[in-house]
Amino acid sequence: MALSKARQKTKVMNEALNRSEVQPGSMIQELYQIRQELYDLNVRLNGPAAQKEVGEKYPPTAKDRFQIVMMGILNSTYGPTATHVRNMEIAVEELTLINNQLKEILEDKLPHLEQILLENGAPWVEGMKLPPLE
Repeated sequence: MALSKARQKTKVMNEALNRSEVQPGSMIQELYQIRQELYDLNVRLNGPAAQKEVGEKYPPTAKDRFQIVMMGILNSTYGPTATHVRNMEIAVEELTLINNQLKEILEDKLPHLEQILLENGAPWVEGMKLPPLE
């Protein structure tokens, strides 16, 4: 959910940037880079949307690995196999990496860009700190 909301927020921030007094250049590049990072995180978590639509093969995602474990042990009386345990370990490792990258974007990169946008007269975007009243 946090990833989805961050992706939506960057879309709105892009529109705010277009309406601000910020000179084109580094701000646009920074926002584009963050949007690309969020897109990459989404692909690592959920898989590539275009390939999923047409049934193409792609490497397993963390979500896929959790589903493999869940389906494998759902009605099992044996318990998880070594494959299930390994899939769970890989999924947790991948989710940890995704979580750390998302946390850096949400706590460091986006607030920095929000501040620059507000300082340059961009419209307020939901989730930003409220600007001071004049």
